[in-house]
Amino acid sequence: MDKNHLQKTILEAKYERSEWINVLKDWFGAKQFYQVPERIIHENQDWKSYVENAYELGRFNTDNNGREVGVFEIELTEKAWIERNRVKLRSLLNSVYSNVDGALIVFVQKDKWRFSYVSEIRVRDENDKIVIQKTEPKRYTYLFGKGENCRTAANRFDKLKGKQINLADLTEAFSVEKLNKEFFDKYKKHFSDFWKYLAENKGYYELLHDREKDEEDKKTKPIRDFVKILLGRLVFLQFLQKKGWMGGTDWKTGDVKFIQNLFAEFSDKKHFHSTALRTLFFETLNRKRPNDVAPAILGENIKIPYLNGGLFDSDISAKHDIDFPAEYFADLLDFFEQYNFTIDENDAFDREVGIDPEMLGHIFENLLEENREKGAFYTPKEIVHYMCQESLIEYLSGAFRVKDITAEAVTLNSDIELLVRHNRVSEAIQSDYKLANEINDLLQAVKICDPAIGSGAFPMGLLKEIFECRRLLFGFLKTHDNFNAAQIKKEIIQNNIYGVDIEPGAVDIARLRFWLALVVDEDKPQPLPNLDYKIMQGNSLLERFGEIDLEFDKSKLKADFEPARNLLGEYIDPQVSINDFLRVQQEFDEEFNVADLENEFFKSDNPTEKNSIREKIERLERRFIKETLKAKEKEVSEKIAERKAEIEEKVKTFADENQQNAFRLREYSRKSKNSESLKDLESQFNNIQRDKERLEKMKTGDKPYFMWHLYFLDVFERGGFDIFIGNPPYIQLQKLGAETAEYEKAGFQTFARTGDIYCLFYEIGNELLKKGGTLCFITSNSWMKTQYGEELRNYFAENANPLKLLNFEDTKIFQTATVETSILLLAKQEFEKNLKAVAVREDYRNEVSITDYF
Repeated sequence: MDKNHLQKTILEAKYERSEWINVLKDWFGAKQFYQVPERIIHENQDWKSYVENAYELGRFNTDNNGREVGVFEIELTEKAWIERNRVKLRSLLNSVYSNVDGALIVFVQKDKWRFSYVSEIRVRDENDKIVIQKTEPKRYTYLFGKGENCRTAANRFDKLKGKQINLADLTEAFSVEKLNKEFFDKYKKHFSDFWKYLAENKGYYELLHDREKDEEDKKTKPIRDFVKILLGRLVFLQFLQKKGWMGGTDWKTGDVKFIQNLFAEFSDKKHFHSTALRTLFFETLNRKRPNDVAPAILGENIKIPYLNGGLFDSDISAKHDIDFPAEYFADLLDFFEQYNFTIDENDAFDREVGIDPEMLGHIFENLLEENREKGAFYTPKEIVHYMCQESLIEYLSGAFRVKDITAEAVTLNSDIELLVRHNRVSEAIQSDYKLANEINDLLQAVKICDPAIGSGAFPMGLLKEIFECRRLLFGFLKTHDNFNAAQIKKEIIQNNIYGVDIEPGAVDIARLRFWLALVVDEDKPQPLPNLDYKIMQGNSLLERFGEIDLEFDKSKLKADFEPARNLLGEYIDPQVSINDFLRVQQEFDEEFNVADLENEFFKSDNPTEKNSIREKIERLERRFIKETLKAKEKEVSEKIAERKAEIEEKVKTFADENQQNAFRLREYSRKSKNSESLKDLESQFNNIQRDKERLEKMKTGDKPYFMWHLYFLDVFERGGFDIFIGNPPYIQLQKLGAETAEYEKAGFQTFARTGDIYCLFYEIGNELLKKGGTLCFITSNSWMKTQYGEELRNYFAENANPLKLLNFEDTKIFQTATVETSILLLAKQEFEKNLKAVAVREDYRNEVSITDYF
């Protein structure tokens, strides 16, 4: 049996036990199978709901150490969702493989089957020695069967054939990390080919490059950004066609290789981008059509969904023909076809071997050239998982502590931990529907923000945690509503999650991951929500622009209307003037209701309505900045006039009294305090003029500030955020050039020129929290031991209550960074001097889950 036969005839076909046993014998070296499989019986009610039949097929030893691996076959009921219920199935099967060192398990449901490898994990015992424990094993899986691409699995398994394998070999065969690296390396090569082709073509270069930038690499940045979006769209469609939503006559019979087949059958391949993809992106996916029927150029009588959401909004290629050599798309689409795109995000303990949406995060980390310069690194999933759970537990527990500091509240903390950390509902919550509703209400109300969102790992992690808690609680709320997974996720995204990043490419990737999180739960496509005002571009550290503060205040604005008067000051036409005033005032009030406008925008699937709302909000922002600049300009002008008058009067008086000393006195006055103040004021005035010019040239997606109190108005009307979480960038402030002065001018207490920008993120995060809110960051741990870190240490002691500190000493967390890191969890409240701190001095991946350090 060769590798091709393994892939096409066995892995990409319906499960057959006899064929599979032969694979296990030939490729995995499993020789010890029972003549009659042993049936596994379990009395658990969930087991009966999800499992039709279960068998142990045999056991075998992997190496000379006698490590035993069990082989199991599980037939699932129709209730189980083989592509999604990985966590549920894992918990059900813990007892089945509790007495083996590893397990190879096949889950079968109709023409799909999942092959899982359950690994050991190592933990420390009471004597601080590493021991084997199987209480929370990691599981790695492949999805096989009809419609699945199994080339990766066939290649991996082929490396095992004919050798005496051990557990390390199995882990290698199921390694998600190696697959991610392999995919990215190839993806980067295609990305480079595409953008360099445009940059080297004079016509395309002139069309796309930024003429306002001087450095050559900055001139090609718009070209690279254009290609990032193009390839990002095509990656998104790989996930979408996996759902069966592309090219069928309904939403179940779609072509899972639609893009690949569209290219293969398209006659004018040289103009594939300017014809087929332009039609697909801007006239199909981004446009409502009767019955979702696609234009004929894409196929006869086929359906393609209207997606909304903004991913396929028109760009420069909608009006200008931009094309690539045919072989570029041929190679790219063939590359995509080699991989299994799994639309559901992996969790920290259950990883499907395929390209899941998290891969977009790895692409973001490695592909955005600016990231390393900006100190941005992708956070490992285990770290994200831990920080999200800790933040949510502290938020929920804190809410109850505020209400009642009693033994009952302390007991409730363990119920909350059980819910969040172990996804189990305690008897106390099960028996008290009011308590279940109270926790559910807190989950619905929480406001979460990542101020350096990157590819969205932390908000995505909290989306999953909140969703799972709400799902588990749902059955105990005494409600007659049905649990709608997609709707619940949409509510969480709309009401609970916010994010900002200075890099537009990061914002695009984060939004894409959230859209995929919704798509995975839909049986048929629904218009995606608009995330423009949920995940936003901007510099989250600066709520100021040049010389002015941008904290939004309605009182600084007025309706732009002044009734016409005659020379005597009388209204020319009072009735018309009043009507005009009322009209302008109404328009002003409508524009000011930013939270309402953003809610309308989130839900809207009408392009005209979306553009109208976007223009209103943008107009309000510009108007606020212009009026604030105007007021500042007037203030500085008046001060300049006062200073000049003061100086002239003093010089004149001195000169009259002592003519021969006039020159000396003028020199004195020029150097006096008032004269120096005049120089500063004139510099301010000039800066304001430059700011006015900058504002006119500023592009919507390239803002050097962020107006927290305007765009997240609904959050601050209730006191601020409940949770701030993330991995802010690590970079010395003195390396930021002109930006350093901007941060110094902003008045940060933690600012030090020799310091690091992440210190400012701690401060802004804590300041934007509501009282009692929770902050959880992973950063460099240099603040703990450097001189510049003293400012941050003092800030914590005076303005926050540090709760938990996990310090990774000599432990590499980020694959692409060498810095030592720490995780700090704090609350915005008075310092109680009760910090729990732990030092981790070995690779945390080879030990117990970091949860168990506390």
